[in-house]
Amino acid sequence: MVDRDDQKCRIDREESLHQAGIGTCSLALQIGFFFDGTKRNIYTDEESQRLTNVGRLFRAHPDEIKAPLTSSYSYAKVYIPGLGTELNDTTSEQLDSMLDARQQALTKDYIDELVGQAKETAVDALKSKRDWSKVLSNKLGDLLTLKSSGEASFSALKNAAKRAVVEAVAPIRDNPLVADLLMTGVDARVDFAKNRFKKNVSASKELNQLPIKLIQVSVFGADLGAALARRFIEELLESLCTKVGNEYRYEESKVEVIFAGLFDSSRRSLLDMGDTVAEVSDWAGLLTKNPAGVPLGVVAGAKVIDYDKPLHPAVKRAFHLVAAHERRDYRPLLPLGPLKPGWREELCPGISEDVTGGLLPNEQRPSAELCRVPLRKMFDTARRAQVPFPNFRTLE
Repeated sequence: MVDRDDQKCRIDREESLHQAGIGTCSLALQIGFFFDGTKRNIYTDEESQRLTNVGRLFRAHPDEIKAPLTSSYSYAKVYIPGLGTELNDTTSEQLDSMLDARQQALTKDYIDELVGQAKETAVDALKSKRDWSKVLSNKLGDLLTLKSSGEASFSALKNAAKRAVVEAVAPIRDNPLVADLLMTGVDARVDFAKNRFKKNVSASKELNQLPIKLIQVSVFGADLGAALARRFIEELLESLCTKVGNEYRYEESKVEVIFAGLFDSSRRSLLDMGDTVAEVSDWAGLLTKNPAGVPLGVVAGAKVIDYDKPLHPAVKRAFHLVAAHERRDYRPLLPLGPLKPGWREELCPGISEDVTGGLLPNEQRPSAELCRVPLRKMFDTARRAQVPFPNFRTLE
C-alpha cells in the first residue's frame, strides 16, 4: 500500500531538484542543525534515557554525506549541546568564539559604562538635594569629555577581555553555574554550527566529486537553544552567504532554510530576575555601593542571550510549539515575530519541559509522556517541509 505522506514528500523533493536544475551530474545537500536546551546534552542524557525532543529528532535525521548512486541527495546533521554542557569544539573554533565575544562585548560594555556614569550623576544630585537641572548641566559636560569617554572605553576593554578569556576556556565556559550567571557559550555554539556547515559542504564536494547546486538547511532548537538556532540562521544567511537577487548563495550553491522547528523558545537563564528587578537593583547598588544580601541573579545583571530579532524572513516554513501553562518569570516567550505564510505558532499543554522533553517517567505530573505529542507534531510538520526524516512507522 502506498503511503500518501511518502508520496507527497517524494513529489515535493523531486520538484525542488528540478527547480534547482539538479540532474545526474550534480547534487543537493540536506543538512540539519539541532540546538539542544540549556544543560541538555545527548551524549550524557542518552545513558539515562532523558533525551529531549531535539535529541530525538537529531537521531532520526539521516547522516550520509556520501550520496548513494541512486540518489541526488547528500545528507548531514550537526548536534549542538545546550548551554552549560560540554561542547567539544576545536581550538580554532574556540578562537573564533573568543574573538566574537570580545567584539560584541566591546560595544555593549562601552554603552553600559556611559549609562552607569549617567546613573551616578543622577544619584549625586539626589544625595546633595541640589537642583536637578544645574547638576545635570554641570555633569553633562564631564560625561561627554575625552576623559569620561576614555574611562568608559578602558572599562569596556577590560570587561571584553574577561568575557573573551571565559569563552576561550571551555571547562569554565561550559560550567552550568557560569553559563547561567554569565550566559557563556553562546558565541561558541553559533560559531561551532557555522564551521560545521562549511566543513560538511566541503566534505560532500570532496567525497562525491560532484558540484552541489542546492543546500537545504533545517534548524531545530529548544528553550535557550531555540534562540541560538535563530541567531545561527541570521548569521548563516547574512555572514556566510551572499544575497543574489532574492536568493542566498554559498560559493556556487543556492542555500535555502527550508524549516525552523522551535520548542518553547526563550532567551533567559533561570538566574535572571527579570527586567524590572534588575533595573531596581542597579539603582539600589548605586545608592548603597554594597551588593551584600542581593540575590546572586541580581548582582551580575541580566542573564539573557543578546538576541531578540524576529525569525529571519528567508525561512520558508517555521513551526513554534509554545508551552501554554508556563508562567515562570525567567521563562518569557521569544515569539517568531510577525507571522507569514508557512509560519505557525501553536499552544501545547504543560510547562516548558512538557514541550521540550527530557523528563523521566513519574518525574512530573500528569505524565512525562506529554512531550511525545509535540515531538510527533514537529516530526510530521518538518517532514512535510522536506526535512529528510524517514516514515515514522519505520523508526525503532
